Amino acid sequence: MEKKIDAMKMVRRIRDSHHEKLKDKSTEERLKFFREKSRALRREANASKKDQEAG
Repeated sequence: MEKKIDAMKMVRRIRDSHHEKLKDKSTEERLKFFREKSRALRREANASKKDQEAG
């Protein structure tokens, strides 16, 4: 059986989660949050790329 991704539901869940975490934060704190998320995603992508190249 094929699993389907409900993209709208996923986006809303992520957006709602970010809103709850950031609603009382300053602009600087919000920028820091997203910069850290971006760094983590880039590290993960680079690690995945290295794994694919090695395998």
